[in-house]
Amino acid sequence: LLMSALFAAPPDEDDEEFRPGLVAEYRVGERAVTRIDPDVAFAWDEAAPDSRLSAERFEATWRGFLLVRQEAKHRLHAFVQGEVTVELDGRRVLHGSAKHPQWISGDEFVPGFAERPLVVTFRKTEPAAQLKLFWSSDVFSLEPLPPELLFHEQTPAELTLIERGRQQFAEHPIGGFRSRDD
Repeated sequence: LLMSALFAAPPDEDDEEFRPGLVAEYRVGERAVTRIDPDVAFAWDEAAPDSRLSAERFEATWRGFLLVRQEAKHRLHAFVQGEVTVELDGRRVLHGSAKHPQWISGDEFVPGFAERPLVVTFRKTEPAAQLKLFWSSDVFSLEPLPPELLFHEQTPAELTLIERGRQQFAEHPIGGFRSRDD
């Protein structure tokens, strides 16, 4: 029994309750694309939010959890061009829009220590778009919303495989692949 424990397989990431990043859905009209984003920090300008969509006005929704480590007053901020709404634990903590890139800030809130459900919605309202989320508190000054504190629940196996393939492709440029004849 002891010997089998020594050679047991490492825990499978499929067994984890929470995984890094947020589940993002980008929508242009009836066409939608779902993927995992490590954070919410984008400057799309006039480009499409995903290569599988057009650069038209789009909507995006990120869902997951934000790990809050301190019981202090917090405030969310966005550098945005477009319209954004952020809900934390079912409560709207940030909402606003901007025709040109600018800062907007939400009201203070005390979330308490825990993984808090997070929903961020964005709508492109101008020819160019961007959204970068930040936060601050009584304990720390303005900083980007840290990717290591953003999580999502298990996703369907198909999305997990697509994401893994997308990441591997991004890590290995096409010129780096060899054919079997090499």
